[in-house]
Amino acid sequence: MQNITTTSTTPSQAPPFGDTSPRPPLPEQPPARGRGRRTPAGSLRDRIARHWQEPRVIAIDVARALAIIGMIGAHAGASYVFDAGDPSTWSAVVHGRSSILFAVVAGISVAFVTARAREASVEQLRAIRLGLVGRGAAVFTIGVLMELLNAPISVVLTTYGLAFVAVIPVVTWSRRRLLVAAAVGAVVCPPVLALFADAGLGEGAAAAVALVGGYPVTEWLVLVLVGMVIGRSALNARTGVVLVVVGAVLAGAGYGVGTLAAPDHPALGQSDSITSISSGEEGSVDPLGPVPADQLDLEGELCTDDLGTITCTSAGDSGNATFHVPTVLDLFDAGHLEAAGTALVDPSPHSTGTAEIVGSGGVALAVIGLCLLVARPLRWVVWPLAALGSCSLTAYVLHAVGLSAWASATEAGWVDIGSGTPVWSSIWTGLLVAATIWSLLVGRGPLERLVGAAADRMALRSRGREAPAQGGPAS
Repeated sequence: MQNITTTSTTPSQAPPFGDTSPRPPLPEQPPARGRGRRTPAGSLRDRIARHWQEPRVIAIDVARALAIIGMIGAHAGASYVFDAGDPSTWSAVVHGRSSILFAVVAGISVAFVTARAREASVEQLRAIRLGLVGRGAAVFTIGVLMELLNAPISVVLTTYGLAFVAVIPVVTWSRRRLLVAAAVGAVVCPPVLALFADAGLGEGAAAAVALVGGYPVTEWLVLVLVGMVIGRSALNARTGVVLVVVGAVLAGAGYGVGTLAAPDHPALGQSDSITSISSGEEGSVDPLGPVPADQLDLEGELCTDDLGTITCTSAGDSGNATFHVPTVLDLFDAGHLEAAGTALVDPSPHSTGTAEIVGSGGVALAVIGLCLLVARPLRWVVWPLAALGSCSLTAYVLHAVGLSAWASATEAGWVDIGSGTPVWSSIWTGLLVAATIWSLLVGRGPLERLVGAAADRMALRSRGREAPAQGGPAS
């Protein structure tokens, strides 16, 4: 009897930053008559088709691209405050929600590169985990370099890199355990962090990197866990419908409860923690930028200069001021407990409150579900978005570098972009065209290759020179 060898494909995969799983080889084409090679049209068609063939999922690439476009808008062009009656302000929805969508998609990517973790041997599991360490270290380093260059945005890459390392202990967990951990983290982490911050505790260097700001690793870990659950599910139309329905329910619950319980924190609109170089109309004051000195009333104030940071207090109280070192006992102060309660119901962008995690997380699930429903039927239409999503790290860094150069070229060091201007669309359109051309001619983006190489190098230390165990073929 003739032996028949069968092959099995791994779960459909969409790459995170620097995924080591390559796209499948192009299918063999019949030689052109008389010349023995492909026609240009056939070769181009094959290159485009790679984006929706196994082991890739075009819908995840599209969702990642939408997140990148939204973050660009948050940094350059989106309105600050949402007004349902004014369509010109509707772009404010990108604040906070784009980065949360990005975090959930990051979890899906982690699920792809750890697809074999539960069935892996000890050596293979070690390789998978070390690969995450290498990937996270590379992304974290790129984020630090962007901050050293004083990129005029709130850099998310440092938190992204830490999230890769933070999920290492849970890569073998079931979907149920991941969901339970995500739910507990969404309820517990925001008030605890708010309590410590309001009491003046946890101000060390490590806490400043991981827990303070618009991208605390605790919030991202919750969203990454949810993304891992999605990535380990069947990414088909049925899952898309479920995600749309569940996402709509979560969004309504998060924003509804948050808006009712905290009317001073609108569910849609501006957040003080957003970092942007945009400004409003001519003559207005940028709510997130420097405040002109002539608009400050410092009468009766005593100001000190600490390495460029100006701190002002009442001159009458300066003589009676006492130096207080926060302690654990301060956690039980009524004012601090109130801050913890506010963190539970604050739905505003970048507040990292439970209501924001639930509401904006629901929006992210709905967007991913819609992408699963429409991306494959409309693959020829959305393919440029998929190309941008496959070069997401490179696109993110390029837009930040471009904004930094633009800001440095202005007289005051700030760019007067303002909402409603074509700058936002110009940036993402240019990146869309560049990513499409690059994907056709080269493939993965340059920074994606760098991060993938770092993950490979780290993982090879535990498995010699064997093929990787990240749920995909070796690169």
